[in-house]
Amino acid sequence: MYRNKLGMERPKIIVIALILFLVIGVVAAVIFWQIRSSGQPTLVRKILPPIPSPIPSPIPSPLVLSTPAPTTNTQSWPSPDGKLTLVLHTFQTAANDKTFSISIFPSAEPSKSQVIFTKIITAQLAYFIPYNSWSPDNKYFFLNAQDNDQLKSFVFKANGQNFANKEDFLDVNKLFIQKLPDYTLTEITGWASPTLLLINTQQIDGKEEPTFWFDVTNQTFTRLSTKFN
Repeated sequence: MYRNKLGMERPKIIVIALILFLVIGVVAAVIFWQIRSSGQPTLVRKILPPIPSPIPSPIPSPLVLSTPAPTTNTQSWPSPDGKLTLVLHTFQTAANDKTFSISIFPSAEPSKSQVIFTKIITAQLAYFIPYNSWSPDNKYFFLNAQDNDQLKSFVFKANGQNFANKEDFLDVNKLFIQKLPDYTLTEITGWASPTLLLINTQQIDGKEEPTFWFDVTNQTFTRLSTKFN
């Protein structure tokens, strides 16, 4: 009898065990889902935009400074008898410099031109030929030069040779200041003879003075009794 009773209760125990197992499984699943939902954030994969390729900076072109075109200025003047021609060439070589040259040629044979003097001068210095430049015998000539607001005069030998002091030319203004410091040279009016230049002057205070002779051979000044224009 006891065995029959135990055999009838065994299925009940199995059913109850299955139910408990299912309940425990459901509860465990619910707990696991809650923990998963509340404890760990959902991972979202974010797609970043592509990194743009760097744009190369433009390479600046080198600054090219334009060089002013060289300029040439030419002056010429015949001797009193027309046998010789005096030529001045001024060639602009740089912004602040010029090449200045003097040449002479027989008027009937320009191909025999001879350069007797050349020099690099500053841009503000300008040489020019006065109308009475030549000496009567064609052995000398003088030039004027404008240096800013100052007028200067220079005497040259037509054959290109140096003077007794080994100089290429005579700086008349410089010699005049050395020998006559109380006067101011105002102008050279021309030749009184093959070796004498006529020079007009004034005193430092502006008072006009008589004319002087300038002897190009011995570089002396002689005061005259009157003024020549």
